[in-house]
Amino acid sequence: AAKQSNRNLIPIVTSVVFDLKQLERYRSHLNLVAYENSSETSWISQINNKLSSITIIVGPEGGITKEEIATLTQLNFSNISLGKLILRAETAPLFLMSIINYETSLKS
Repeated sequence: AAKQSNRNLIPIVTSVVFDLKQLERYRSHLNLVAYENSSETSWISQINNKLSSITIIVGPEGGITKEEIATLTQLNFSNISLGKLILRAETAPLFLMSIINYETSLKS
């Protein structure tokens, strides 16, 4: 499907991580965590086709706890906003990947 749609990047989706310390091995050039209490939207301008990898964390239904955000911040993940809407855990990754695909295609 990626070849048919002329995609240069194929997303890699990992299984659920229960111990946040395990995320250390998934860190990349840009590390983002979608957090409903964040107002940070400048992350979109950081997306470009020169990034070889982007790691995105999306929490479960009910959101990510403050303690989890503190741990992720220590692991160098940036809290980002997805706008005013609260998206479901199933749709938030698709939303994020669509933005990333759009931004990288504009800047290629």
